[in-house]
Amino acid sequence: MNDGNFLLSVTKKFGLEDGTWKEIYSNLEEEVLFSSYQPKEISKEYLFLWSNQEPEEQLEQADRFIETYLEHEVIPQDTYLILFSRVPDLTTESYKKIIKVEENEFCYKKYVCYYTENELKELRSKSEEIFNIDGNFFKSYPEYKKDISFTLLYRMIIKIPLIKRERQ
Repeated sequence: MNDGNFLLSVTKKFGLEDGTWKEIYSNLEEEVLFSSYQPKEISKEYLFLWSNQEPEEQLEQADRFIETYLEHEVIPQDTYLILFSRVPDLTTESYKKIIKVEENEFCYKKYVCYYTENELKELRSKSEEIFNIDGNFFKSYPEYKKDISFTLLYRMIIKIPLIKRERQ
């Protein structure tokens, strides 16, 4: 399973608002995955993009995909774009690029869920343990905050606004 499919599978294992997933574009050779999630009860749309590019390049790529593949107009206040961006390491330069994308006020709300190769490796090693549970992650795994290997998972919880954050 490539990184993009893995990150989406992790996202889907959280308690989410009831809704429908749709794969919009996928090309494993290009290492691109573009999907949407439409909650049933509200008029919001969540677009997910994973590709092996810098956040600024991903934003341009997302704009092209939206223009080419979405069959409806984007409503800026109701559209969220979540970019899964692998960064070589967490440096001041990386954070500047991420902030530049997230603070870009045009078109829709943007979240960059950045990660390093090591963070992804740690999450992959824990994913079976974490998600072979029934019910909501927060209720089933109350000690998650104490484990350093959950760094990427914490970030996903923060950066993906449709994750239900129910507590015990």
